[in-house]
Amino acid sequence: MWYGVETGRRPDRIWPRAALLIAVLSAGFSAPARAQQDVVLENHTYDDGGKASIAFRRIEFIGTNLDREEVTKLFSSATSGAEAAAIAGKLKAARIAIPSVVITAKDSRMTLADFVASDVDTGKVKQLSIGSFDSSFADKPGGALRFKSGALQLDGANIAGLLQAIRDNDLKKGMAQFTRFSMRDVEGQGPDKDTPPDAPGGNLTKVKIAAIGADATFDNGLPLRLAAKADNIVVEVPPSSDGAIKLKEVGIDRLDLSFGFSGTYDPTQRVYGLDDLTVSGADLGTLALKGRFTGIDPGAFSSEQSERIFALLGAGVAAVDMKFTNGGLAEKILQEAARQQKQSMAELKSDLAKAASVIPLLLGGEANGLKIAEALARFVDDPKQLAVSISAKKGSLSFVDLLSIRDPASLFTVADVQVTANHVTANQMAANDAPTTAPQDRPLTGAAAWQKLIGNSISGKDEDGNPLTEYYLADGTVKQLADDETATGKWVIKGEKVCFTFPDDDEDEEACYNVTVDGTIATFADDNGSGRRYQILPGNPKRL
Repeated sequence: MWYGVETGRRPDRIWPRAALLIAVLSAGFSAPARAQQDVVLENHTYDDGGKASIAFRRIEFIGTNLDREEVTKLFSSATSGAEAAAIAGKLKAARIAIPSVVITAKDSRMTLADFVASDVDTGKVKQLSIGSFDSSFADKPGGALRFKSGALQLDGANIAGLLQAIRDNDLKKGMAQFTRFSMRDVEGQGPDKDTPPDAPGGNLTKVKIAAIGADATFDNGLPLRLAAKADNIVVEVPPSSDGAIKLKEVGIDRLDLSFGFSGTYDPTQRVYGLDDLTVSGADLGTLALKGRFTGIDPGAFSSEQSERIFALLGAGVAAVDMKFTNGGLAEKILQEAARQQKQSMAELKSDLAKAASVIPLLLGGEANGLKIAEALARFVDDPKQLAVSISAKKGSLSFVDLLSIRDPASLFTVADVQVTANHVTANQMAANDAPTTAPQDRPLTGAAAWQKLIGNSISGKDEDGNPLTEYYLADGTVKQLADDETATGKWVIKGEKVCFTFPDDDEDEEACYNVTVDGTIATFADDNGSGRRYQILPGNPKRL
């Protein structure tokens, strides 16, 4: 992962210098070997002429190649940017620890607690952690912006490029890489500019995230693999805001979302695979995307926007799959639409079915148009799941060609489009003598069965007869609610089996099952043939 940050035109301001200090605390460039020593500064303050300050309760450089004078200069406002960068350029340390950092500027304040960086060497850090983070920024039109978090950890960090950008006073070219990142208990709030501060319930939009995590594999700056997730993203908008009013109209008081992403890049083939992009909402449902993109030059991952745009000019789409699994959102939208149209639900569905019947005409007589219309009508009548698959007829569709498409019929000349409604394909529906009755899917086993459970939950009884619910995330995480106790574990596919591990299990202990999915029933069977049946629930209804 890379980050580009533009500081503005004044390198002497407190926030660019704060970025410099935090960065150099985390890594250094290669330099000739020097005697290692420990340097400690007590109650040290960086003061920018009274405009702003950075207060350090204690600074510890353990096993560093810098002497005390150099460390002191690194944290002095009297030191020029060039001299500070030169000192940072030779920094090495076994450990850097700062119990407290308080950055204060006009109308803003930031506090870092328990900053620790270990094995700092040639721009790489084995592990960097921050116990907590809290910042606030005054926003005169409507109130204060605030952001805080609990524990943050970064493994395998490589910020040599970012440090070089700091030395060149051009942070927008800075790049940082890592192998693992995690943050917990993230909270943020800020005013809605269109809602008065004295409105009933206030004007603050509040966001809470239980956990954020990411894993990555880099090679020469290219992200060959990246997986990220964010669990329990709770968004509360001001009660009197337009957003809150619109949400309430469809029966939503607040948003409780989860996010998952995984992708891989093959630089030799210039192909990027979007393996999974999933957004789930409690009592709403799950939207999952997959795709394969061609002609992706390495420059697409540059920190320079112009390079990214140029690298994507020749890129294209080979295939895209979208699947929406309803968890209550479809009913909310249909009910609100019926209310606005002053219709019953049956009348609205009838009108929507008639509208879907016009699709073949809009597609210019496309042979697949009637099947798509039947699939959409089926979903409207019983909104369970809707899937759309688009694949290029010849190789891939360039982004430029896609932008030139002006009507739906043109898409069908260059791509195959398939629609699945409620697990029944449009082809199956058209072949059925009674299209309003869904043919039964054959039971699925192995990996095919497990794909039906990813992004969804199962509910039933465990072997002791206690209530059990499990939610399976695409990144290999399983969230479990057994009786009244919750646990988080991992799942992995091994051959035709799915294996589970939990933190409380004995080391290397895992439970493996053969999984079968038949409609809305999932069966987990062990090697002895004993199995248990569970009901499949769309999304994460228990908010695990």
